[in-house]
Amino acid sequence: MTVKYDASIPAARNGRRPTAWHLILCIWSALLTLPALPATTLAGPCGPAGCAVDVPCDVSCRLGNFWFRGDVLLWWTNRAGNAALVTTSSPETPPELAGRLDQDTTVLLAAQDLNPGVAAGGRFTVGWWFDDLAAAGLQASYFRVGSASSRFRAASPEPLILARPFTDAVTESQDALLIAHPEFLAGAIDVDLDVRLQGFQLAWRLGMLRGCSYRTDFLVGYRLLEFDERLEINSLAEFTEPRGQIIVGSTQQHFDLFDVSNRFHGAELGLVHHHRLGCVTAEVSARVALGGTTADVDIDGRTVNTVPGQGSFAYAGGLLAQPTNMGWYQVSQFAAVPELGVNLAYNVTPSLSLMCGYHLIVWPRVLRATDQLDVNLSQLPPEPPGPGRLPQFPGSSSTFVAQGLQLGLQLVW
Repeated sequence: MTVKYDASIPAARNGRRPTAWHLILCIWSALLTLPALPATTLAGPCGPAGCAVDVPCDVSCRLGNFWFRGDVLLWWTNRAGNAALVTTSSPETPPELAGRLDQDTTVLLAAQDLNPGVAAGGRFTVGWWFDDLAAAGLQASYFRVGSASSRFRAASPEPLILARPFTDAVTESQDALLIAHPEFLAGAIDVDLDVRLQGFQLAWRLGMLRGCSYRTDFLVGYRLLEFDERLEINSLAEFTEPRGQIIVGSTQQHFDLFDVSNRFHGAELGLVHHHRLGCVTAEVSARVALGGTTADVDIDGRTVNTVPGQGSFAYAGGLLAQPTNMGWYQVSQFAAVPELGVNLAYNVTPSLSLMCGYHLIVWPRVLRATDQLDVNLSQLPPEPPGPGRLPQFPGSSSTFVAQGLQLGLQLVW
């Protein structure tokens, strides 16, 4: 369901409730009725003292009741969007054809080229076993991948022609807004994309299988994920020659903003398996969270025309963000989010391990800022909206993938 923001009901934003809470409460209610697993289920031949410590780094079957783990994350995300944002043409191209996608045009920047690359972050996990046999416990984990950015800037005279392409919805033909042209315009354009990812997990951990060198645990709990993406486009053009009624020195500035925040609340189920061989322990975890994703989208734009000796005049709407699609929107959808982790740990002592591994999160139905661009325009600012009332808010979603490496340590006591 998509809801456009209405300033007359400001409480609407604060009053929403994620639909996933119903599922979470049901699972937690059922969980509280589960009895703890009997000690004999896990003990077998490996009671509290059933595993011999034959080398200094061996860990007995009996784990410590508390554990803490810290990881440094080096993650990257997939790309989104396919709209052409900045184009150029050969210097001799006439102004009416320059930058258009149906001509001999070079795309300097497309939305999918905005890739923040590798971003650094951290994750902290704490846990506590309720009994000495580690039959049942509780763990909490939080991670954050710090703000990563992708920047693009181009300014004349390199290249001499700069343009922002679009489709004229009235004539159904390609067109472009000129930012720089050697005959009469000098200009520049800046495109910035900022992303941020974080998450929290609270899980009940139940032991299922255990041997002297392995154990498998079952996880059930709550999962929160947040992904924010902010796209800003700024362009400035200055007239170096008179053009019709426009005098030399006049400037035109366009600003577009697409700010998207995604939040996932869900119930999570998973398995964690450890297998130890001497000083090395392999860990594989597989989880899936079922719940709802709520995306808030803020679209804003502005055009400022400045005339020497007459001052500046501001108008609502830029180029791709105009009054026809500006505003606040909310989209809520069901989602199933799988997660996979693979780690290797070197047991320096029975209580200290050094770890490295790989992590993958696949989050479907996420709204990306670059997917909310509508390049079909029925008018150019400061013109009033035309009959087509374009651009519009598409509300498009795609699958978000976050993956990367992690390095850390774990303490058990």
